[in-house]
Amino acid sequence: MTFAPLQLRAEGVTIVVAPSARGLPTFEHWGGDLGELTSDDLRALTEVRRPGIPHSALDLPRSLAVVPDGASGFTGTPAVSGFRLAGGQQLSAWQPRWRAWTVTGDASASVVLSCADDEAGLAVDLTLELTQEVC
Repeated sequence: MTFAPLQLRAEGVTIVVAPSARGLPTFEHWGGDLGELTSDDLRALTEVRRPGIPHSALDLPRSLAVVPDGASGFTGTPAVSGFRLAGGQQLSAWQPRWRAWTVTGDASASVVLSCADDEAGLAVDLTLELTQEVC
């Protein structure tokens, strides 16, 4: 795991983000307030929500990452795509591989999930924040 599961709470809503088996951030819960969860509670929630390994070419449970990518087995349109040119030639890093995610910020208010793929020359900074809605 690259980071511990975390919880954001505001206005009766809870978001729980945890690393998948591949270390990619996934939403384990986005809905009604679950109350204040301890780190043990968050790990337990992550474990019970982790899917089994399907009969397919993947060796780990499939999960939809916060930033989906083809390198993790996602078959839809990736969240981030790009390529690098060097001397007019496209380099070999055709698919970003988001590996070592870091989390910064106060998990009670907002967090920034960050990752870079140096080979592909791409980086992601994703801010998650629950704000008060005004009607």
